[in-house]
Amino acid sequence: GSSGLGGASASGGPSGLGGASASGGSSGLGGTGASGGSSGLGGASAGASGASEPSGMPNPTSSGVARPSGPFGSLTILDWAGFKAAVSFTFDDSLASQISNYAALRATNVHLTFYLVSNNNGTNATWAQAAKDGQELGNHTAHHCHDNGTGCVWGGYVGSLGAELDQCTMELEQKFGVSDVWTVASPYGDIGYQTSEATRFLLNRGVQAGSSHNPRRAQRRPLDYVNVAPPGQCGGAT
Repeated sequence: GSSGLGGASASGGPSGLGGASASGGSSGLGGTGASGGSSGLGGASAGASGASEPSGMPNPTSSGVARPSGPFGSLTILDWAGFKAAVSFTFDDSLASQISNYAALRATNVHLTFYLVSNNNGTNATWAQAAKDGQELGNHTAHHCHDNGTGCVWGGYVGSLGAELDQCTMELEQKFGVSDVWTVASPYGDIGYQTSEATRFLLNRGVQAGSSHNPRRAQRRPLDYVNVAPPGQCGGAT
């Protein structure tokens, strides 16, 4: 599942590694790297030294780290193994460059999140392999439309934002063996998706503010994480 600082994660979700991300620059492969994201990997360590193999990330401390506390509803608390923060990396849009470079990404041994548009390269076997490798497959809708149904990049609007989200989730589950889709990235960062997302996902990964074609995006902080699900509810389950 995807976790925030302190490691809240939905039980029974994906591996918990490579969840949704937050700040950092664009990757050049359609993705966004992030600090304070939702993976249990990476980030600055608390008193750590040396490097782990093969990724080269720092080793965590082995003791003296307080476990997160406080109310967490139906979520499971994950220990961060001594790290002060986490870094995760997300790649949007199911781009061909991600497919052709997947072997190189996998070789880093860092878990990743791919936000797939199900109507763009949506049947490629690379995504099934990525899921088997422990990468997270997240929802980026069926056709990558604005929240008013315009500007669809791959195909035409299916009539509602909920249908755009549900069609993508169904494709991920049926074609790639994903048991649950916990996180979403709204196309263009549009905030109008949030009502439909609230009953379907745990987290929405935001995007950089200030887009000239989408001034509403500025209402959200740069590369924000929005907990869209009410406490105790995700995907209709409690």
